Amino acid sequence: MEIVAEYIDEAVSATKKKMEERPQLVNLLRDVTEKKIDFIMVYKDDRLARHPMEHQRLRMFFIANNTPVIISNTKELYTNGDLLAQLMKDGFSKFEADNIRERTRDTFEAKIQKGEWTGGNPPYGYKKIEGKNEFEIVAEEALVVREIFDLYKKGEGFQAIASHLNKTVGDRKWTKEKVKFIVTNPFYTGYLSMGRIRKGSSSAIQEKEKWVMGRCEGIEPLISLQEWEYCWHMYQQKRKGEVQPKRFKTRYLLKDILYCKECQQPMACKNQMTAGKEGKRYGANIYLCKGCRLRCNADWLHQFILENVLASVFLRSHAVNDPLQQEIKEGFISEVEHLRENIAKLEEQIAKYAVETNRVEQEIKGMYKMDADEETQRLVKILFAYRIGLKKKMDQANKLIEVNKEKINYIENVEMDYEFWKEIFYGMVRSEYGFEDTKLRRLLLYVFDRVEISRDGEVSYKARVDLSPREYFMYGGFAFE
Repeated sequence: MEIVAEYIDEAVSATKKKMEERPQLVNLLRDVTEKKIDFIMVYKDDRLARHPMEHQRLRMFFIANNTPVIISNTKELYTNGDLLAQLMKDGFSKFEADNIRERTRDTFEAKIQKGEWTGGNPPYGYKKIEGKNEFEIVAEEALVVREIFDLYKKGEGFQAIASHLNKTVGDRKWTKEKVKFIVTNPFYTGYLSMGRIRKGSSSAIQEKEKWVMGRCEGIEPLISLQEWEYCWHMYQQKRKGEVQPKRFKTRYLLKDILYCKECQQPMACKNQMTAGKEGKRYGANIYLCKGCRLRCNADWLHQFILENVLASVFLRSHAVNDPLQQEIKEGFISEVEHLRENIAKLEEQIAKYAVETNRVEQEIKGMYKMDADEETQRLVKILFAYRIGLKKKMDQANKLIEVNKEKINYIENVEMDYEFWKEIFYGMVRSEYGFEDTKLRRLLLYVFDRVEISRDGEVSYKARVDLSPREYFMYGGFAFE
């Protein structure tokens, strides 16, 4: 025979890809249609397809085009034989492939949980040490990684960070996807992970509860686990729309928490800055009540809040017996207890659903017969629908449990680490105030639930921590209509 062509789909899975998505198989079928081929040889039939229905489509195609397919492994004709036997064989082929894939996944999961590297290229910032389960830090890349995490903690988005790196780091073309893969990768804390990327996608990050993670002693962390959890929490909030990406990047430090005391309406932010002919700036950034038209100068109000209200926070945060730290800790402990109570209630509900599901299944088994009358068949359908409803409720409850566990993990690993919060919030105020600094904005959102101003200049607030005194009066800094 003369081999006229070879058709090899390298690194393409017949299990994951449809026939139409395999370029070389498409070329083969085209050449068969154009009568360029007398017959085909293939090592095993599972090289052609994995799914039984695809096998039948291929067989019908080859028969219609009078093109025999020889299986060299068994010396059989792919296009001949009993239909039922072929279907059973095709089904077993898929079953075998599924088992191999499942066993491979189980092996990888076990290795990851033990902290063993399963192969591939290490992430940016590291290189693998040959023959060892250890990784070496690439110094110049590590500096970039730390900068990425620092910028993200400050509220910068993936695209903004990528644009910044393209101007300052010339070793690669940075994109928001590359930045996202670094920020969401726990490798930088010393943990290996598996299942981070959603199946069927090249970039979508799955929920963390679906990951498999394991501590690897051969990875020297570039950031702490607390920092990474903090960034992951920010990413989750942005992705779910709970926090707008620009929420922390604003010069209006009291945006969303400043209210008019008379109208009880949130104050709008308005830029009334203008420039004269010679470039001189006039006007100011203001907070405005759209109800009673109360206005106040934003920069003056910020200065007043910082120097009068937050002064006690800064002083107390450095005290030997810091009551603020204890207040914050007690608040988080209470929140964790509440979340654990929610989990216990959900687990109790799931147990009830499980008992009810078992009862329904027993009823269905007792009623289900091939010759059952119409009424019995109707009742069986109702019970099936009820069972499906119970299963959905169990799935929803399990999802809520995972959400609550994620919140507990974040509180215990990030928010209860008071030193970490002090580094995030108080580091910049030791020298000077920066009104556009996202750390300061986070501090205000963290400390205050609500700040109110009145027409006569009174400033009051509701805080997450106990601040005293409770009210202040501002003599300057307000503009009245």
